[in-house]
Amino acid sequence: MCGRYAMAPTDARAWASVGERLGPEVEQTLQSLASRYNIAPSTQVPIIYRDIEGGGPRVALARWGLIPHWWRQSTPPKFNTINARSEDAATKPMWRDAWRRQRCLIPATHWYEWMEDVPVKRPHALSLPDGKGFMFAGLWSQWRGASDAEPVVTCAILTRDASDSVRKVHERMPVILHPDGWTLWIQPGDSEPRWVDDVLHAHVVTEARAWEISRRINAPRNEGPDLLLPFDPFDES
Repeated sequence: MCGRYAMAPTDARAWASVGERLGPEVEQTLQSLASRYNIAPSTQVPIIYRDIEGGGPRVALARWGLIPHWWRQSTPPKFNTINARSEDAATKPMWRDAWRRQRCLIPATHWYEWMEDVPVKRPHALSLPDGKGFMFAGLWSQWRGASDAEPVVTCAILTRDASDSVRKVHERMPVILHPDGWTLWIQPGDSEPRWVDDVLHAHVVTEARAWEISRRINAPRNEGPDLLLPFDPFDES
């Protein structure tokens, strides 16, 4: 599960590969966004997608927690829709339409997991070994709470079994795509589910580094770069 993450580049070139693969406008948009160190469910997050009507990749804000287009209630589902299991997203009603037609990239620099096989859950930050920005594989949808309501863009992060480098912290991890797979993943139009699965598995990134951090990350109201500092037992508040 991925229930909290950060988009806080520490390097001016953190999104350089974005410009090369997705275009300078996308790179400039990401560079213009304020750093966020404690992104929580139901908040607005940037996604990168391509519209079926054509055009290049674009950035939009989406509510983190997917609401499928066919959802007829006026409020979001009460169950968790921030993560979609990549193993069965192609067949589950909640995800299958987006799996075929509405895939997105969700930019990030870190994510957080809580080690559970200890008396007190300990939060850990995780990043790529080089510390650069990366892209979660995501799904997006557009939902109207009422026939006359403005459409709401929503999204979910795909997850998979944890790699060896992550399993010591948590049994699941978000799907991170190699830059070679970015444009394929957001290809517009109706795609065969098997093709989508092949793209996902051919371009997945598995290596990560992890370190224990302060329990201050537990409260979504807390923000700032200090949340990423290694855990100091004398500085818990």
